[in-house]
Amino acid sequence: AMKFLENRGFFRIEKSNEEYDFIRVDKGVVRVVPIHKIIDYIFDFTKDCLPLEVNEMLLSGGSQYLGAWQVGRLQYFHPFFNKPTRGQEFMYFQNEVWKITADKIEAIPFSSIQFNVWADQIHEDQAVSLLPEMIQIYKAPDTGAFSYVLTPTGRKCDFLQFLINASNFSWRKKEVSPQEQEDNAQHLVNKLCAFGYLVSSFKDMSISKAVVAMDGKPQEFDEANGRTGKSLFGQALRKVVKTKQMNGKEIGTSNTNRQFLWDGLDEKTRIVLGDDLMKDFDFDMVFSLTTADWPVNPKNKTPYTIPFAQSPKIFLNSNYAIAGDGSSYTDRMWLLAFSDFYNDEHKPIDDFGVLFFEEWSPEQWNLFWNLAAQCV
Repeated sequence: AMKFLENRGFFRIEKSNEEYDFIRVDKGVVRVVPIHKIIDYIFDFTKDCLPLEVNEMLLSGGSQYLGAWQVGRLQYFHPFFNKPTRGQEFMYFQNEVWKITADKIEAIPFSSIQFNVWADQIHEDQAVSLLPEMIQIYKAPDTGAFSYVLTPTGRKCDFLQFLINASNFSWRKKEVSPQEQEDNAQHLVNKLCAFGYLVSSFKDMSISKAVVAMDGKPQEFDEANGRTGKSLFGQALRKVVKTKQMNGKEIGTSNTNRQFLWDGLDEKTRIVLGDDLMKDFDFDMVFSLTTADWPVNPKNKTPYTIPFAQSPKIFLNSNYAIAGDGSSYTDRMWLLAFSDFYNDEHKPIDDFGVLFFEEWSPEQWNLFWNLAAQCV
């Protein structure tokens, strides 16, 4: 039975805490499977393909033949996952793989990659195709400031237009000065770069930062704003990479029970997302984690440490200004400012007519995936 399962791709894989998961490997794709799925696989096979006596024997024997101890004797599988590399990223879809470099994005077949991929890295969308460039970004030769031109493809993308609106701090004015247009462009480019940084797997300790989204409207320290699109930005990140979302009201304050705070984090987690932080958020909670290994103390399990190169990046959003002073804090924070173009009375659905992600057409999904790749 063990050889039968191993010949069909069922194995164990060791985790950071020296425990293991059961997996199935199919054409290089690695999927975690619970033990009952493995036992079901055996029973389904015996029911369909073997004499009735064998099926009855397994049923009557219970855990004598197929219990946790027996299945736990499966061999260990040692996958070869792609090591994050500077200047190269991959996005995986059902029908193809996108290889992203600074010079180009190219679609390649799954058969051409020589490494294993986790199943939850593969996006279910099958209607993807590479599109022309959506936005052309350049620096003004006289000021060095960023500016951009939308292409016809970019003008079709709802998420890109949402980011443009959320970067528009002069929307109330009938006449917008060149300086204000320039400022708005900086905010947009900042968001696009931050998005690409967060969904990229490579980590460089010298420029590792926590991306912090806040409202750009002037405010006092204890004044809360909101509804500006910060959470929607976080939702978009969750669509692209595996993210652990944490309620900001439960983390990062002086009363937080920090012992099991990072329970559930593993090497597959690419982003830790702290949503809707409290006004007394303690940035020291994540300060050291931006450039160090990440210790995890899971409940009822052995503690372990995720090495820096495999640890998640950090995205935080808050309706309050986050306290922190000095170069150490500024070196570790990448600030994103969201305008009040969207607010309590004006929401993205008012402009686009659909709920983002839930009601998008295949065309909008394809535009979104292309934008994500171009951000990288």
